Amino acid sequence: GVIEVVGIGSALFLNAGFYLFGILGLFLIRGVPVVARGTRSSAVRDLGEGLRYARNTPLVLAVVLMAMSLGLFGMVYIQLAPAFVKDVLGLGAGEAGLMLAAAGIGSLVSNIGLASLGNYAHRNRLMIGFPLLFAASLLVFAISPWLALSVAAMLFVGLGSASFFSVAN
Repeated sequence: GVIEVVGIGSALFLNAGFYLFGILGLFLIRGVPVVARGTRSSAVRDLGEGLRYARNTPLVLAVVLMAMSLGLFGMVYIQLAPAFVKDVLGLGAGEAGLMLAAAGIGSLVSNIGLASLGNYAHRNRLMIGFPLLFAASLLVFAISPWLALSVAAMLFVGLGSASFFSVAN
């Protein structure tokens, strides 16, 4: 893949360039209706209102804290996976790409599966199960000395994380 040809650093710069193209594409969007607001507000005031609502609504607070915890402490695997593959497994950039591709495939499969569920009645079970799947799979990835097991674990890491964030939204 790209990582093997240009290296991890250059591939990350290329990835950043694609994000810039996406941002530029957003500026080209025209014809979006403007929603009139009744009162002027500031971002700080709106943030405060949202935080007060979350604090006063236990279910919303739980979801926000779960998402924040998963994002802060779990999602760093994306940045650490290439170093882990190199230093722990003793493999190269191609295998690092394979790991991250497996997580991406897991994410895609999970979102297709969730979309097929429609308005699933037991979303609360999914809200608990998917972070547990994510954590267990990440633990398996962290202790795995084998490429095949690491790739399989990353598939479930992607499935668990993407599913949680989709259900939480």
